[in-house]
Amino acid sequence: MSNLTQVRAVGIAAFFLGIGLAGEPLQPFRALLAAIVVAVLTLALQRPGTTLQIFVVAFFGVLIATALAHLAIGPSTRPAAFAHEFYLSVYPGSGVVGVGLGLLGAASAGRPHAPRVIAAIGAIVGVLLFFLL
Repeated sequence: MSNLTQVRAVGIAAFFLGIGLAGEPLQPFRALLAAIVVAVLTLALQRPGTTLQIFVVAFFGVLIATALAHLAIGPSTRPAAFAHEFYLSVYPGSGVVGVGLGLLGAASAGRPHAPRVIAAIGAIVGVLLFFLL
């Protein structure tokens, strides 16, 4: 855990909060896809780790994880159907949670124990949300 940076911690929290907001039923392959996309976003914006990058990973990580975990993919004849379905899979509350996580991550940048606390709280709250929603 010594290599846990602020951006990685926010990425972990964003994934768990996004899966938690999507609720049941848990689709393992969609959750894996969401984890991969959030991990790529986190790794792409990891250096140098400014507060704006922390906020972007948190905000878009929650939105992407929620949408991919809740997305209903089926046969389509329209090219824009996937984008429309992706848009409908994002709940309005996900944006509020993403903004809150982003502000928390950006405000606590530079604090030594903040990454561990953010990752742990995000994982715990995300799991609780999953079983409550």
